[in-house]
Order: sequence, then structure tokens, then C-alpha cells
Amino acid sequence: MAKYLRIYRDFSGGLSEAANDNIEDNQLLEARNIVPGEGYGLTRACGTQIAYPRIDGSEGQLKKIEWMLEAKMANDATRLMAYYSEPDNYGTLYCFNADTDSWNKLSTTDIAAKDWFFYAGQLYWLNGETIRCYNGGSIFSMALEPLEDQATAEEEALWQKVKTASVVEQRGLRWFYATADNEVIFSEIGYPNKFKPTNIINIGDKSGGGITAMHEFNEGLLIFTPHSVYYLAGWDFAGGSDIRLYNLNTHAGTRFPRSVCTADNGVFYLSNDGVYRISLSGQNAAVRVTNISEGKISRRLFESGTILDAHAVIWENAYYLAVEKEMPVTSESGSVYYITENYEYRYYFQEQAFFGEFTQPSSCYAIGLEGKNALFLGCNNGYVLRYDPQSQHYIDPLTGEETAIDAIAKTKCYDIAGSLAQEVRLQRLEVAARQFQDQSSNFKLQICADYDALAWSSELEWAVATDDSLVYGEGLLGTGIWGWQDTVTKELLVRRRCKRLQFIITADGEGEPLMIYGLAVLYRKKRIKGSRRGVSQLSGGDGTGGVADE
Repeated sequence: MAKYLRIYRDFSGGLSEAANDNIEDNQLLEARNIVPGEGYGLTRACGTQIAYPRIDGSEGQLKKIEWMLEAKMANDATRLMAYYSEPDNYGTLYCFNADTDSWNKLSTTDIAAKDWFFYAGQLYWLNGETIRCYNGGSIFSMALEPLEDQATAEEEALWQKVKTASVVEQRGLRWFYATADNEVIFSEIGYPNKFKPTNIINIGDKSGGGITAMHEFNEGLLIFTPHSVYYLAGWDFAGGSDIRLYNLNTHAGTRFPRSVCTADNGVFYLSNDGVYRISLSGQNAAVRVTNISEGKISRRLFESGTILDAHAVIWENAYYLAVEKEMPVTSESGSVYYITENYEYRYYFQEQAFFGEFTQPSSCYAIGLEGKNALFLGCNNGYVLRYDPQSQHYIDPLTGEETAIDAIAKTKCYDIAGSLAQEVRLQRLEVAARQFQDQSSNFKLQICADYDALAWSSELEWAVATDDSLVYGEGLLGTGIWGWQDTVTKELLVRRRCKRLQFIITADGEGEPLMIYGLAVLYRKKRIKGSRRGVSQLSGGDGTGGVADE
């Protein structure tokens, strides 16, 4: 007797790299440009639009936007600024001019910025040799402000270390600067350039690599090296009575300071082997470090290529992580060369799931520029984009032209009958999909069955079009009317035998949305019988292994 196996409505489990039988039914093996949709279905990721004109002087992968911000300067002017990196460790600061709809160069090409902060109407950035400052009118180097009328030799010596710092973090009204010697130097309250000679803490890390990032968390300061994380707690730095430095006892530091973000009562960052979350235990207020990507996307991140850079942001209850990877490519002659690719991954807090890759290249993020409720992307080649829920295409940062969003969703291989040895006869599939009034929704559905080597033949692939938009019915007064049907269910004939079944959904048409609510399979079990050899199929009289239906 035929029956439904199950209806798959919840694909929110994200990616999984575990063994097939250990994967939850709602998890995906691949989710390229796929996000959780309404009703916990599958939907194609929204596209992007060009937000601002391209920054001049842009050339491919060698030049990219490192960070963007909008701030009110000391002269009360609101500036939209972008810092643009160039080859050989140089960079330039640009400002957007709305009157001319173009970017103006604020600085001459200078040593590339390593970290930055904004305070009291002025933008500050560190380049490893000095601290530069922009007040809305001019750019200059910040100078030491002595405690008294004249700076002491000890203050001057400490200031030389601060100028060569590569990491800075503001905590309250103090600024913390990390030096190459694993020292953290903190300023006096309210002054980013005033220091006591005793305002220095030695981290004592022996793993090598130096301090790579600092991040304020709860009532302390997280200090990252490539292989360790420290937690500096305590507020009374003047008296030094309650300062405590904890080693969080983890090998998972970070080389990517721009991947560190605060969200969901924790701190997220990209480490050497995955995405980690630092959180506080509710019972004893202890700080814990957890690899939330283990068995999910860790292999996708690290197995092929080398991560060169990473940047992250929190937007609409998700952790967006953009990575730049150097990928090896083998030519026809056998030689190996390298190309640079950019991917994005997302961790959704509500679903506690990863999705990715997303193939819109980006080098940095910014939120709410010019008061717009949107997530902006700085890219290679000087383009500034924004995610647009109404867009059904990506933007190629090399040409500025629209490109299709290549969406792929691949499920686990399901055990149809629920017992690994029992065979079933598939009859048909049913796909519940969303329709869109203005645009068609076309996709391909492919199944991989285990019945023979031709499981991937074209016979098991269907082009599904949800174009049954208009339906005819009777009105209350008995007159015929045309109506709108929000969802459709498509029936696809299979008529194959198998034990396991995998679904592959692809959509590569440009300018088309996609929304799939669920899948169902109609099948008939095959009878299995016990014999002297154990559980086996009913053997025919000729020993050929005939099979009986239920």
C-alpha cells in the first residue's frame, strides 16, 4: 500500500559534514546562495545593487576597499569615508561627495592602515609607524600629550611603542594599544594620546605571532594571538587592584581581527580551524570558547586553498563572514598557478545553522550608510554594493554588470523505508513551491537513487516551472472569476527502485526568485523475509532473487 514517507518542510539545519546517517533530516550537504525562507523553506539569497559610484583608480584584486564608515566630524560635517588598500602595503582615504556623485581623495598614498577608531569628531588610524588623524578638514599625525608641561623620557619611550602598535581597542574612555612585543599599553581616561609610564601590561604569550586583535566583551577585554585568547578583567587600572589576566586555555586564537564581532550574548571570530564563539557561563560567569562550525563548514573553509583575509558583521540576526582565499589551479600542462576567490558564509542565530557559500565577492561590510537600513559591501576594484531584498542578481566587481545567482541546495541521502536493507519502489515526487506574480520561478530538481550506476542520468532530472499562477473558480454570486494561487504542488513521476534517495535543487536563471516549501515522496515498500541466512529478499524458485510487493 502506497503512502507518503514524509514532507520535508524544515531545511534550516544548515550545512553538515558528518557521516550521512548522523545528519538530521533538515540539514543540507550544500547550500550555495541558499537561505532559510518563510515557513522554514528554501529560498534563493537576495541580490545586490550598486550603491555608490566606483572609486577611481581601481584595478582588480590588487586594490580593495578595506573599511567604510559614516561619521560626524569635528567641523560638524557628516562624512562618508572609505579606506582603499593598494599594492605593496599602501592605502588611501576617500570621501564621498554627494554634490558631484563621486569620491574625493583625502590623503596621498600612505602606508596601509592596520587598525582605526573614531572619537570626538576625528578619525584615527594606525599604520605601524605613526598614528594618523583626520578631523574633517586636514590629515596630520597625532602627537603625545604629556602628563605635565614637559614629556618625560619614560613617556617618550612609551609613546614610541604606541606609535608602532598595530591593534587598538577602546574600552570605556581608555584606549588599549597592542605592540609587537605582546604588550598592551592603555591610555589615561579621555585621552587617546596621554599615558603614564606604568600603563603597560605584558601578555606573556609564548605561542608566537604577537597580538592580532582586541575586543571589548562584558566587563573585560579579549586579547587574541594566532593560537591563544586572553581575557583582561577589571576596571581600576589607575590603582591596579582588581586587574586580572586569564588565559582561556584554547588553541583557537585568530589571524583575522576583522572577523571578531559581538552578538547573541557572545563574541564570534574565525580561527585556524573554524568559527568560534566566546560566551559566559550562566552559573559561574566563566568564559567559554566553543567551535560552532565543527562538523559544519570547517572543511569547506580550510581544506582547499589558503585564507588570506576575513571580515565579518552582524546583520539581521546573522553573522556574515566574508573570506578571501588563494586557490590552487592546475593547468592542462600540469603546472600549478593560484587565483583569488571571495566567498561569504552566514550563521543564523535563530536556526543555529550555517549557510553558504554565497558567491557575491566582498572585502568589507558597513551598516546603515546615510541612514539607509541596509547592509553595504565594499569590494575589489572600488565598487560599493548593498544587499537589496528586491534584487534577483549579483554584481560582478570586475565589470559592474549584473550576474545570475547560481543557487544549489543538496540534501542528505535519505533512507526511504527506515531500515537500511529494505528496498522501495518510488512512484512520484511532490514539490511544494511558491509562485511570484511578477516573475516566474523556475528550477531544476534532480534525484540521486542508489539502484544503478545511471542514477545521475537525465531521466532523473526535471525542469520545474511554477507558472500555474491563475486559477479559475466560482464567485459567491455564481460568476466565474480569475484568482491568484500563492503556492503550487508539482507531481513528478519517478518509477524507480531504491533504498536511498538524495535531492539536488539548482536554479541558475538570472532575475528569477526561488521558494520551495517542502518535498514529499510517494512509494511502495518491498516485502522482506527471514531465511536461514537472516533477513533477505524472498528468493525465486530459480535462485534469481525475486521480490514480492506488499
